[in-house]
Amino acid sequence: MFVRPAIFARVALSLSAPSLVVSSLALMGLSGPAFAHHSFAMFDQTQVVSVSGTVTRFDWQNPHTWLYLSTVDESGAAIAYSFETSSPSSLMSTGWTSDSVQEGDQVDIDFHPLRDGTNGGQLRTIWLPDGTELCNGAECRESYGVTN
Repeated sequence: MFVRPAIFARVALSLSAPSLVVSSLALMGLSGPAFAHHSFAMFDQTQVVSVSGTVTRFDWQNPHTWLYLSTVDESGAAIAYSFETSSPSSLMSTGWTSDSVQEGDQVDIDFHPLRDGTNGGQLRTIWLPDGTELCNGAECRESYGVTN
């Protein structure tokens, strides 16, 4: 029996589309969350450094939020710092909001410094102008009872 190619293609597509969708969904479900992530080796986890200054920018974004700070050295020269934090969802689980930190806020920060000596690092704790203390990282989430 001769089957015209156009009819065969329509039949093949109609039969394979649902199985293709089901297969794709099954593969996505089995893959779980993607844990491909950079390491934190760039931060010296054995040190905690403190700095006080003025927030110049707070980027509430995925995959990590960033906080930028300006301070001055002994000679009065401006020094810029950048701090990496967790994702917005992780921060929200410990009390942060997108409005927690505002440009111009005078804050105190404890952080793990960058190994290369660049100004900045992984933010651990921030104290806001009203005295509110917010934390970041695995130790922080554990203290709040957050397991993921």
